[in-house]
Amino acid sequence: MESQRLSVDTATRDRRAAASLVGLSAGDAYGNQFFDLDAWRQIPCPGRLRQTPVYEPGHVESFLKAKLLPGGQWPWTDDSEMAFGIVAELRRNGEIDPDVLAATWASHYQLPRDYGLSALRILDGVSEGGDWRPLSRSAFDGAGSLGNGSAMRIAPLGAWFADDLDAVVTQARLASEITHSHVDGIAGGIATAMAAALSVRGSSDPGEFLEAILDVTPDGEVRHGIEEAAAHPAGTDPAEVAAHVGNGRYILATDTVPLCLWVAAHHLGDYPTAVRTVVSLGGDIDTNAAIVGGIVAAGDLREPVPGEWLAAREPYPHWFA
Repeated sequence: MESQRLSVDTATRDRRAAASLVGLSAGDAYGNQFFDLDAWRQIPCPGRLRQTPVYEPGHVESFLKAKLLPGGQWPWTDDSEMAFGIVAELRRNGEIDPDVLAATWASHYQLPRDYGLSALRILDGVSEGGDWRPLSRSAFDGAGSLGNGSAMRIAPLGAWFADDLDAVVTQARLASEITHSHVDGIAGGIATAMAAALSVRGSSDPGEFLEAILDVTPDGEVRHGIEEAAAHPAGTDPAEVAAHVGNGRYILATDTVPLCLWVAAHHLGDYPTAVRTVVSLGGDIDTNAAIVGGIVAAGDLREPVPGEWLAAREPYPHWFA
């Protein structure tokens, strides 16, 4: 891996995070359109709902060839809304203060934005003056959440700290544990943030990219899933990878992050193909597209997101813009 620390100014960090946020929010909004069954018409793809199977040889190719562009405005979800909070905190403070970030999320979340019940309980508790720490630790009967919410929002943080990989890990942990205190919930955030940082640094070899992520991912099921995904070489049908490691159908870090990192690793430099590929695989479609989009866009400051996607994506909220 390259040197852990590079010299960089705040304006550069901001540009990188902003690029990742554009990719995350556009991916989130695009992917969110495909929970509508009408968006899948005439496309031989089985991934039409979270609960459906994903493996059917050739369906990814068919989906990519179709280049679907849903009509109307594309609303973003909680994935983007929480990412706005992360970027706002980085711009304000240069690093994550979990208490301030928790308060920001609690102040600005809107319904409906597809928030999970656990996250809503924590944010409601914070808005009522509670401490996020016991609220987060008490989720799921004290096990803490291992959902994919830590990963869905965090790519811009990895882009911001890409010059300091130790800080990527430390800051991703701080931003994750507010709502996800389970080791795998935190691991999903760390792995995704590191992927965005490596994208910024120009990583191009998929095997080296995934190996560098594994180097910092805590032991657990997320790490095991990334190892399993990494064993599939370039040229593997993405649907086959999804069949082995999951596609987010359970909305967990363990069945979401490995596939998203594999897709991103094999499509760095090609934002539309990366996002369309992961969307074609079904599962937690908007979150998968947000994760992949945020990672891939972080490494390309040449505006890789198609203009028609940005025109269709719902504008950023007034409090953030």
